[in-house]
Amino acid sequence: MPPASEPQRSSSRIAHAARWLVSGEWRPALAVGLVFVAYMFTQVGSISGLASESKLITVVACLLIFGVFLGVVFVTEIKEVKESVATRRCVITGCIACSAIAFILGGGTEGIGLGFLVGAFLGYTAPWWSRAI
Repeated sequence: MPPASEPQRSSSRIAHAARWLVSGEWRPALAVGLVFVAYMFTQVGSISGLASESKLITVVACLLIFGVFLGVVFVTEIKEVKESVATRRCVITGCIACSAIAFILGGGTEGIGLGFLVGAFLGYTAPWWSRAI
């Protein structure tokens, strides 16, 4: 029979992991990621004419693309790259990522252009929102 302290140790580990997850340096990525994931799950139902497997593949592809963008942002933040180089890298990556997501979701020329602008805005403001909170 396991000792009585086992359930407390397990719950303590879970609480410690939860505190670590929402600690300072992870908060911006977690917030942006949760908003994006919530948006993608609302889009699953709105993609018409696709089988459920295709919808899942579409959502996963979009999440992976956006994950690469977040990776570039946070790696440039951690490595303390020169600000002009980091901003340029984030803007270019943001434009490519958001335009690719718009293309995958079936956006026309306007959708891809809007994705380009949103990506440029996210990339340009990345030094501020990645350090926030």
